[in-house]
Amino acid sequence: MTSVRKTAVIYSEKYLLLDFGKSHPLQPERFSRTLQIIRNLLTVELLKPYDIDADVLVELNIHSKHYINRVRRCSELKLAYLSEFSADTPCFDGIFEWGLSYCGGALRGCDLIADYSYEVVFNVAGGFHHAKYDEDGGFCVFNDCALAIAYLWSGKNKRVAYIDIDAHAGDGTYILLYDKPILKISIHEDPSYLYPGRGFLWETGKNAGYGYTLNIPLAPYSGDKDLIKVFDSIVMPLLKIYSPDVIVFQCGVDGYYEDPLTHLNYTHYGYLSIAEKLKNTKIPILMCPGGGYSDKAPELHTVILATLSDQR
Repeated sequence: MTSVRKTAVIYSEKYLLLDFGKSHPLQPERFSRTLQIIRNLLTVELLKPYDIDADVLVELNIHSKHYINRVRRCSELKLAYLSEFSADTPCFDGIFEWGLSYCGGALRGCDLIADYSYEVVFNVAGGFHHAKYDEDGGFCVFNDCALAIAYLWSGKNKRVAYIDIDAHAGDGTYILLYDKPILKISIHEDPSYLYPGRGFLWETGKNAGYGYTLNIPLAPYSGDKDLIKVFDSIVMPLLKIYSPDVIVFQCGVDGYYEDPLTHLNYTHYGYLSIAEKLKNTKIPILMCPGGGYSDKAPELHTVILATLSDQR
């Protein structure tokens, strides 16, 4: 019998500041429900995120000062929408603090893994992979995934692999790190049919990062067999070759067959299967939850965490 992997969950009441409006697909209740299910079913240590300053986002070259100031203005309700081009991300009082809170959770998770305190860390709010250097995107204010990767790579001297299974391509994350020799894999619905319209096979990186970005688009209505085949034939062999110290895992569950925003057909079985494969690598993992807009999202993230931590 295997022993439970030491697991931490990062959570703050600040995560519930999220308020895009009652009709918006992303609601703060998802975070509180996820925590409730985890506490009822799993053995984890509950920790709080760091309180961080926005300067760290600038120092690690994740966001520009101009964009940081735009988020501040959005938080002060001087703007109606964070984006200049869409209504995806409505402004609300506290959006700036909300974004910093989940980024603080990502950084604490990085430290917990980097000093070998924990083998699995789940930041209950996070995975906002569409935000770019000077703009938001797809409900994402600050890009905690890219922040975590840059922090581990440049601040902690860790060899990092990024795996993104969200139904939407992790465009912000790979674009921010496009010229870095860091393995970045995104498995998503074909962007010809779904936001963000990027994440095609030919987007492979540039300069020192050429060949380190791998986009794997799946046809609409792809299911568990397709996801598992990609992991078996591509992801697992690449992880073996690349041999990372840490995996940053954007485990968006909007590829679930009941999700209202996408056209993939994953089930609990698919998520459990790939989590089992990642667990067996014995590589420490930072989980960033990403998308998930069905009522089953909290349960699905718990299934993934339970499997990664050997608490099935």
